[in-house]
Amino acid sequence: MEGSIKSTSGSFKKIRSMYILIFVLTCMVIMILFGYMTLVGEMREQAKLISSMSSRTAGALSLYGDKLEDSGVALLCDDEIYSYNDAMTSGDEYQASKLLSDTSKQVIRLGLMDNYCDFALIYADSVAAGRLSDGTRELLCKDGQLLYPALRNLLGQNKTVWVTDIGGNTSKIFYIRAANDKTIFLGSFYSQELAEMISAGHEEDVSCYLLDAKGKIIICNNDDCPFDPDAVTDNGSFCITEFDKLTAVTTLSSDWKLVITKDNTQLVNTYGVYTLEGLAIVLAALVIIIIYSFAVSRSSQLIAANNLAVSPALDPLTGLHNAEEAENLIADKIDKCPAAATILLAVIHISNIRDIKNNYGTSGYHGAIIKSSHFISRYFGIYEENSPNLIAKTGENEFVVYADFSQYDLFKAHDALENSLKTFFDSIKDCYLDHEGDIEYTIGAAIYPDCSKDYDELYDIAADALKQAEAEGKPYVLCRPDKGENNK
Repeated sequence: MEGSIKSTSGSFKKIRSMYILIFVLTCMVIMILFGYMTLVGEMREQAKLISSMSSRTAGALSLYGDKLEDSGVALLCDDEIYSYNDAMTSGDEYQASKLLSDTSKQVIRLGLMDNYCDFALIYADSVAAGRLSDGTRELLCKDGQLLYPALRNLLGQNKTVWVTDIGGNTSKIFYIRAANDKTIFLGSFYSQELAEMISAGHEEDVSCYLLDAKGKIIICNNDDCPFDPDAVTDNGSFCITEFDKLTAVTTLSSDWKLVITKDNTQLVNTYGVYTLEGLAIVLAALVIIIIYSFAVSRSSQLIAANNLAVSPALDPLTGLHNAEEAENLIADKIDKCPAAATILLAVIHISNIRDIKNNYGTSGYHGAIIKSSHFISRYFGIYEENSPNLIAKTGENEFVVYADFSQYDLFKAHDALENSLKTFFDSIKDCYLDHEGDIEYTIGAAIYPDCSKDYDELYDIAADALKQAEAEGKPYVLCRPDKGENNK
């Protein structure tokens, strides 16, 4: 009998040891997988961050270059700048000298607006009208070569060209544009200006490279994290994720490329240490379990593991409440509203969001959404202290606004509500990306309690009003059941 008891006890210890071993191994595998998945998630967030950084910086660089191109085009549209060639052809040197002086003053005034290094017209006889530095002239006119033929050689068969390297000198970036057979526009700025734009606000472990259309590196803020030239030959915007580094590539309007790389070594090492620490904690837990005979229950660990995932209640781009959170908050507000309240529930769309993305790229797309969130919040007084109003981002380009217009006189409350929709479109001139009116809105609105006392019904009514406004080309449609129709 005693032998049977000992045998049973020994079998129980073996089973217990096996379960402990399985439990520990399972915890170790889970810890490793958790560390790996957390690392991958963090790398994805870092990839989004440097992609956004690349898009913003590339947009700023493109605007800087486009401004010089536009200035050159504007200058060449003036027919008077070609009068010098006609005067020289006719042999009237006095008239040619006077025209050259007048043209130089005009060109210099235009060039000083943006403080370019060089901003000049070069005529066929290599005479310059405008601002042309001695350093540029010496750089282009080596070995006795005249200025105009030198520029023609750089242009080749092209009408316009960006030049970043002349004889190994990369201190200036030149923009050359042929107006006709006898006139060339030359503009330039220091490459250091672009280097400062690229380096501004970037972390130390981020390397930024600006490549010209041939793939040659023009500017590099630091080369601590080099990139693979063969991996960045494609045009467009994309991100390459590797365990040791992240590479974001954005193609500029001039076919240059901005390449931003971020060293991931420290991130990988950090999560490796965290994983090892987690494994050490698991082994320590094993000792505790053996000493105290399974004092810590396995079920509590599983519950704790299930609580690791938390869904965000805010939109990551604007910081506004998302659709689910908005539904809960607004529904709660509506449930507490008195029957005599006057509440506006508006669904607002950025109606030209696709055009904005096509015209301004991803940075303009995000900028329009962020500017719109601030503009709408200010307009409906959401930033004011103790404001009962609320705004949420419920879709890609959709905002929902809850605004309280309640007052003692219901007629005045309704008038104030409807007037707020009318004056909204008078105020949007303060919200734009590049010029006034480049962000457009459409609104569908419903009134509590006239339309409904339920949030879902109010939202559906406002959404239908929005569809009607978009279909009929109206800026907004307000559902007014008391008038028997939707009103603009």
